[in-house]
Amino acid sequence: MEKTSLHLAAFAIVWFSKNGTFAQIIMGNPDRGAIAVKNADSIFLSWRLLGNDSKNTAFNIYRIN
Repeated sequence: MEKTSLHLAAFAIVWFSKNGTFAQIIMGNPDRGAIAVKNADSIFLSWRLLGNDSKNTAFNIYRIN
């Protein structure tokens, strides 16, 4: 009985991996986005990168007083 269960589990893993039914990342069509939140004495700045952006992507940030 144990061998049958093991064979069935191995078959299921191979079957699902061949058919691509394992979890996949579903990417929408977002754009880059920025958000700034002002605290009492500072400003928190964050932005969203695209999923296919390089790790070397850089931005220039300017502040106007």
